[in-house]
Amino acid sequence: MSKRLRRRHFVDREVQGRLVKMVVDCWAMSLVTAGGLTVLGWIFVTPGIKGFVGPESFMSTILPMVLVGLVASLLVLPVMLWNMVRVTHRFAGPLVRFKRTLREAAEGGPLVPIQFRDGDNWHELAESYNMLIARFKEQESEASNVIPFGYAPTPQHGLESEFVECDETETAGV
Repeated sequence: MSKRLRRRHFVDREVQGRLVKMVVDCWAMSLVTAGGLTVLGWIFVTPGIKGFVGPESFMSTILPMVLVGLVASLLVLPVMLWNMVRVTHRFAGPLVRFKRTLREAAEGGPLVPIQFRDGDNWHELAESYNMLIARFKEQESEASNVIPFGYAPTPQHGLESEFVECDETETAGV
């Protein structure tokens, strides 16, 4: 596990941006719902619509409470957004790193094992990738021990054998 701290928490603009928008939408929808339910509650508690527009309208009573609720929710929103970004970077960050490692390998860079930070998600992905790299390296070392095509063993290489010529019908099933 890597012990380095991530410098940026907002690492995948597309994924984390969508999640930030979702949280803001949910927050706004909860404000509208709470406000609507409050107004409906006051309509049923007070004597109907005339409570809204009369000389002692409840608007003058409820407006300060609505403002306090709005300010309180505005104070909570940044905390919610920061927490959401902090949590999402635990899965977006490793995917960004994995994507970068794959791109570097595809561009001719070395196949190197990858390690995610403690607390990050997708450790199984890193383990699978590292197993794949180990398999590639194993196959590569095995391939270096294979006799190349067209190589004719000679006694000086320690390989003495007879070559038997055969026609196409004998090798067709091979």
